[in-house]
Amino acid sequence: MDATYDVVVVGSGFGGGIAACRLAEAGQKVCVLERGRRFAPADFIEDPSDAPRLLWHEKVNPGGLFDVRPLTDVIVLSGAGVGGGSLVYANVQLRARKEIFETGWPEAIRLPELDPWYTLTEEALEPRPTPPDPALPKVRAFAAAGRHANREASLLPIAVHFGEAREHPFSGVHQEGCQNLGR
Repeated sequence: MDATYDVVVVGSGFGGGIAACRLAEAGQKVCVLERGRRFAPADFIEDPSDAPRLLWHEKVNPGGLFDVRPLTDVIVLSGAGVGGGSLVYANVQLRARKEIFETGWPEAIRLPELDPWYTLTEEALEPRPTPPDPALPKVRAFAAAGRHANREASLLPIAVHFGEAREHPFSGVHQEGCQNLGR
């Protein structure tokens, strides 16, 4: 680690990662501080009974993935690792419904102000539901859970490229298609 930097970014999640990238592209010498570790594919569990080992705790399990914070009116789930919230958000990309903003939100945060940003991120990330082919066990399990609850399971749009390798139309960066490795 160097002794000096132009910028220190705390956290490697969506905000920190993008800020660090843009600052580095602009020629700044950037240091990113992250409390969690880098997770490899083998670090993710196969058996749901192993879920407790994924819970992050500062002293008991500092190598965990999920930082769960129960507050008075909400439970906050965040990622503790390289990638921050991107580790736990499952790529779901939805626009907030208008009625969400009707009570309890600051006046300055309204859907008309957010709509252009939703559009921009949708153009960049191209969210869509998981395609039916190949048939994935997790999609079948999701549908079965819906049936068990007497509900129809609806697949949500996710920000995943399911096609062949390409140059991303928004950024021009090379992007591989989904290999169905997500767990």
